[in-house]
Amino acid sequence: MFKDYFGVVASTIIMLIVTSCMTIISLFCSGASFTLVSFFTGWANAFLINMLAAIILPVNDWGYAFAVKLCKAKPGSMKFTLLNAFVLNGVFATVITLGATAISVGLTSGFFKAWISLYPILIACGYVLTLIASSIAQPIAARVVQDTGK
Repeated sequence: MFKDYFGVVASTIIMLIVTSCMTIISLFCSGASFTLVSFFTGWANAFLINMLAAIILPVNDWGYAFAVKLCKAKPGSMKFTLLNAFVLNGVFATVITLGATAISVGLTSGFFKAWISLYPILIACGYVLTLIASSIAQPIAARVVQDTGK
């Protein structure tokens, strides 16, 4: 995920946007009270899980292979963007929701019910958020990289 400085900046911006929005959505959809503490706790969990997954898992390689090699999309095309985001969101939304559910509910008998009650909503919202966040993050990251000369 972090092959160069541009990738680090862009990925971090995307993670900040997506995990913030997913935290808000999960709080409202689960019926939990929305407070600064509940938001920050949920966001910190989601962001940390996402960052660790991005460091450990070769998700960009998986997205590229799916889009280009399997679906024959041309890099940089709209088809490539949609297919690549599909894989990235699928992996990250799954890892985030599993991790956050484990932290909030624990690995108890209620784990699967709690996870599956939010997962479909969060994976669908996460896909749209990933596309939006990517379009926001790329020009910002390009500017940061240009300004620092890296």
